[in-house]
Amino acid sequence: METTDMGTTHEGEDIFCGCLAGVDDVSDLDATIIFYEALRLLNQVVMLHREAFTKSQAELNQCESDLKRLMEERDTLKRLCVQKEEEIRDLRAELVQQKVEKIEQLREEAETLRWKQNMDRLASEKDTARAQLSSIEHQLQSIIEESLARAKKIEELETRLAAEFAKATSVAEKAKADTEAVMVVYRSDAEAANA
Repeated sequence: METTDMGTTHEGEDIFCGCLAGVDDVSDLDATIIFYEALRLLNQVVMLHREAFTKSQAELNQCESDLKRLMEERDTLKRLCVQKEEEIRDLRAELVQQKVEKIEQLREEAETLRWKQNMDRLASEKDTARAQLSSIEHQLQSIIEESLARAKKIEELETRLAAEFAKATSVAEKAKADTEAVMVVYRSDAEAANA
């Protein structure tokens, strides 16, 4: 029969030697064979347990890595969202300022034209100014629509991240519970074997 390390202490001595002391080698040969077969099976169980534990640990590590990566992505997206909101706020303020400046400029020009009674030129410049204002309003509307689309995308990404996080947490908790259950069985088996 194959001998294993389960029957030895850390010093290399057979810890089950006393169990077999005094047993007649010829009369109890079957008991010895059964004992070593049980010992071999116990070694196989320990090896399978170690493999399952290692696999569970690797899965847990992968889940933790995925969770960390997803949280970093979420934080990056949040920072990007804040940055874009600041840019939009700055653009809105700038557009409003430009609009105010343009309106003021148009008022001054209109006043000057009134004094000179150049109605044709005043009408032409008003049309140009209106076109420019309309263009600015279109740009502002386009920026608002783009920011709304980005906000919606960020919201969808946050929802997806939350789902991924919940899934990863569930997998990690299941792996931990499975590992703990295997450890309980292993300890129980080991205590029974030692007893």
